[in-house]
Amino acid sequence: MNIVTIADYVLFKPVNEELKDKNGMIITDKSDFRYSKGKIVSVGESCGKLKVNDVIYYDKSRTFSLHIEGENVMAIKYPFIVCAVPS
Repeated sequence: MNIVTIADYVLFKPVNEELKDKNGMIITDKSDFRYSKGKIVSVGESCGKLKVNDVIYYDKSRTFSLHIEGENVMAIKYPFIVCAVPS
């Protein structure tokens, strides 16, 4: 994806992860979880040490969807990213 993200915005694709409870049962209703996982596809210049392909955990209520170059991506402002795992 050839796109320049501005300011403190981050574009990412959500990552589906399988959640299990302590007994190993798969949790299908993820609506109770406030935070989700994503993989960065573009980073604004004001986003600190984040870079493309880093994995982030973000506040789901602070995102919005975009359709860019035939792909669906999510956008979020940098302050609403809870943590990042460098690639």
